[in-house]
Amino acid sequence: MTPVWLVLWLLVLGGTTLLLLGQLVGVDIIRVYQGELAITRRAGPVARTWRYSTGMITNLRIDMTRWDGDDTDGAQYVPYTKQQWGAVRFDYGAETIHLAPHVDAPEAAKIADWLRRRLPVSAFS
Repeated sequence: MTPVWLVLWLLVLGGTTLLLLGQLVGVDIIRVYQGELAITRRAGPVARTWRYSTGMITNLRIDMTRWDGDDTDGAQYVPYTKQQWGAVRFDYGAETIHLAPHVDAPEAAKIADWLRRRLPVSAFS
């Protein structure tokens, strides 16, 4: 029988490796294609994608309220999970979707402008 501590140790090691991989080489990929906004969080060979119908996106905005330039609030990049805060936000039904957690205001404006050129007009109401 494999000792429980060995199994737990291997699980923690695997989780820590994925977290470190995401912190070092993790990227967010934002695509708008055929009526769908796709947000992919990728770190190495592992990726997770969330898809949103562009017709249901409203209130695209820049909101820097939880970003002061330092990562002292514990909001770190956690790969493979939905971002809990970010400079670019939009409403999707009753949920607020957050993008671009570690960008400053000019970068957030560029991302929002890129999205505005690709999303329907209803996304800005």
